[in-house]
Amino acid sequence: MFSEWLTEVPQDMPDNWFVIACPTGKRHLLMASNGQTVTQSKSGVIVSAFNSLLPGGYPYSTCDKDMCILDTIYNKQQDTYYIMDGITWTTQVLYDCEAEFRFYWLREMVREIRGLSKMSRNNGHAIRLLNTFPATEKGITQALQSAVYDVDGVLFFKRNAPYKAGATENVLWLKPYMIPDFFSGVDVPKELDNRRPQNYDPEAHKAKVEKEKKERKSNQSVARRRRIEERPIDLDRLVDDIAKMYIAKQQGKGDAIRKRQERDLEARMQAQRNQPQRNQAQMQNYGYYDDGYQGYDQGYYGYGGMMGYGGYQGNTGYDQGMMGYQQGMIGRGNWGYEAHGRNQGGRGRGLKPMTAYHQTHTKFTR
Repeated sequence: MFSEWLTEVPQDMPDNWFVIACPTGKRHLLMASNGQTVTQSKSGVIVSAFNSLLPGGYPYSTCDKDMCILDTIYNKQQDTYYIMDGITWTTQVLYDCEAEFRFYWLREMVREIRGLSKMSRNNGHAIRLLNTFPATEKGITQALQSAVYDVDGVLFFKRNAPYKAGATENVLWLKPYMIPDFFSGVDVPKELDNRRPQNYDPEAHKAKVEKEKKERKSNQSVARRRRIEERPIDLDRLVDDIAKMYIAKQQGKGDAIRKRQERDLEARMQAQRNQPQRNQAQMQNYGYYDDGYQGYDQGYYGYGGMMGYGGYQGNTGYDQGMMGYQQGMIGRGNWGYEAHGRNQGGRGRGLKPMTAYHQTHTKFTR
């Protein structure tokens, strides 16, 4: 936020404005975050980096969660940063707040930080807050006389004005030797009043400022009009851009679906590859007997069970219909006529199919 020259005293100056005395130096934006403090010039160039006791300004446990952005003036003679306004302090955003609240908040926060006004290991430069005074002749006199630094000028802040980027009429500026031309009752220190240039003319200065202000507004209007005229809205291009964005979005969705399907297919194939290999007997029984059993097949030889070898199954004795003595039959379960061509090797209790057939036939024909 930049000030404009004071060319006419506002009528509400005593009630709705306050004043600060600014030290000589360079305007810097001071930013503290992630355990480091960085200063930036008006042109955006990084000037220096150091530790400070501001929130987030030096390495501590929660420095990544804190942040502080201040509008300052660096005085090289005193190696001190003077806070002239605030933009952000930890979780409190200040640029939307009124100037009166901003300075109240900064005053309370700075008061809580011990050692901020002195240089130390965690505070590379002294950081101090400028004092505010009522924008009256008495207040302006107090601001000039209480300054412990070389005064470059005075700033007038409108109490209800937010922090605004660029030049604004809510912040006005005067050099010390100009003050008697607008406030006759202000007692300007002699060393400051002696800085008045010999060719200084208040009326000429006022006319020059008004002319520059009109030219600046005119140039801004012309530049804005040129931007509108030189960059008309191209509806065809706008439609094409929207169509490209839509197509790209749909392609992204299609790619995501295809990748998900490929991952699912790969997972199923990997699961099949990880299954244990079947032996020859299991491969022959696959499809005819239940593939989910191991050892003796269910309903074949031996006592029936879920794993093909378990003894008595269920609630009572021998499993009904599987093995043992079946109801209404004599003999042993399914030991009967077999599909003899399936496995010529012995299974179950080691009986070959023809031997089982012979024993069963003999049993039935006796």
